[in-house]
Amino acid sequence: QNDDTLSPGNWSGTFPPRGVTYLQSGIYCVDGMFMVNAHDTLIGNEVLIYMRSGNVHWDGNAQINLTAPLSGPYAGLLIYMPMSNDEGMIINGNSDSSFVGTLLAPASDVQINGTAGSEGYHSQIIGYTIDLIGTADLSIEYNQNENLLVNFPPMLQLVE
Repeated sequence: QNDDTLSPGNWSGTFPPRGVTYLQSGIYCVDGMFMVNAHDTLIGNEVLIYMRSGNVHWDGNAQINLTAPLSGPYAGLLIYMPMSNDEGMIINGNSDSSFVGTLLAPASDVQINGTAGSEGYHSQIIGYTIDLIGTADLSIEYNQNENLLVNFPPMLQLVE
């Protein structure tokens, strides 16, 4: 494992730690801030980021390529912010970023800025409020087999 690769598990503070570029497949339980800075790269296949507390803030000019698990109880779920976490989610896209899977943040204000590639979002985005800001060329392509089937109200039990 390289220094720039992170293993699944529990994380507190700023996630991912500085210098991490790759997330290994699995579940990341985060208490803190999911922050990706401008000009950073973050790549993770078959990952679920469970934001127990804290917010999500992805800067523009970051390259972020994340896909949700393909199988198991959380298949199709990319980011989960439970009802108990009403912190915000700010996603600044860029044309090199791509996301596959559901962003489920039912108590959060979700803000999506800027551009994403034509294949940028294979997602459904669920929040308390959703604001689309910036340029108009945002494309969200929803495929049920790539996303979590969400019942309302969304209740998920993630076991530690």
